Amino acid sequence: MLRKINAQSQQGHVDADPFTQSQDVDLSWINTLAVRRDVKSANFYTVSLGDDISQFKVAIQLTVLKQGNSFKIAAIRSFKYKKY
Repeated sequence: MLRKINAQSQQGHVDADPFTQSQDVDLSWINTLAVRRDVKSANFYTVSLGDDISQFKVAIQLTVLKQGNSFKIAAIRSFKYKKY
């Protein structure tokens, strides 16, 4: 995943955070971070976070693979951004 993001960045295709699709971030978002495993599919997780000030919520579905003793994001399955 990092190789793909770096390649896109070098080609000028990344102008925002590749996960949240936002140009600004705030440490307070960590308070709304939630990670849920998809019980129907192995290696799939949904990560969500939100911001009360700008009233957005992001839900990202990820493919996560174990490499050695750690886990790495292999791919972004889908991405949903909405105002609430």
